[in-house]
Amino acid sequence: MEIALWIVTGFLAVGFLVGGIALLALPRQRYRALGRNQHWVDMFDTGTLKGLAALKVLAAAGLALPTTLASPPGWRL
Repeated sequence: MEIALWIVTGFLAVGFLVGGIALLALPRQRYRALGRNQHWVDMFDTGTLKGLAALKVLAAAGLALPTTLASPPGWRL
């Protein structure tokens, strides 16, 4: 069961990381063109989008680092 949790956590971390990097690196029009459901970027200014992207990257780090670093066994889920 612990291996399944690591796999799910890894997929979530990769998803957050890719989404955050894409939002940081791509201009607004290019990010909006990725899909029809990306119209939400028009509702926010650039600073808010960069903040959301940074939070996504931090979320990926928060998911990945506890399983990769040597932490006490009681701290893991």
